[in-house]
Amino acid sequence: MPILPDCPGQPFLPDPYGHDIIEIESPPGSGCIVKFRYCWRKACGTLNDIYIEIIGTTCDPGPFFDPSHYKKLVEACMAHVVAVFYPWGSGGGIENIPPCSEGLSQTIWRLGTPSCTSDWFVKWIDGKLYFVTEPCNVVELGTTCWNTVKYCWIETEYGKELIPKVQSTGAPGIWQCPPIYKPDGYQNVECNALCE
Repeated sequence: MPILPDCPGQPFLPDPYGHDIIEIESPPGSGCIVKFRYCWRKACGTLNDIYIEIIGTTCDPGPFFDPSHYKKLVEACMAHVVAVFYPWGSGGGIENIPPCSEGLSQTIWRLGTPSCTSDWFVKWIDGKLYFVTEPCNVVELGTTCWNTVKYCWIETEYGKELIPKVQSTGAPGIWQCPPIYKPDGYQNVECNALCE
């Protein structure tokens, strides 16, 4: 669990429906499976906080780590939690988010991600080959990016798709990515900064 950025009396909680790891297809129709985990909390009485960690994807992300690709995967995972699980209580879900033609949601979410993550490396998970990335700093020490997000949706051939609109970005006051990360049982890979 990441360190609390504020409101210390409101801890992060695991998925309330008992999911440890969640799988989604992203982009829709691509056949690419993305595994992730998340935790959440209602912060300071008004903010819906969520922390997402990508575990891996079945589709080759390319020879070089692209932070924008990683962020798109995170956004897809967050949209799934907002639209399907909505752990923050009543009044949520996609039915309470306006179409993009009518503006943005009143609700504000704060999205947390690792500030540094490794290059992709190949790993077998549950009998499938995944391209995996891991945080390469200590999330528990507060090295986390926090972005505030509002949503609207567009209609696609796969149904309603949530579109995130970043309202602000934030990084820890002091943070630095180590140049190299060594996953357990694997060779060294490079470490990449994610905060804007």
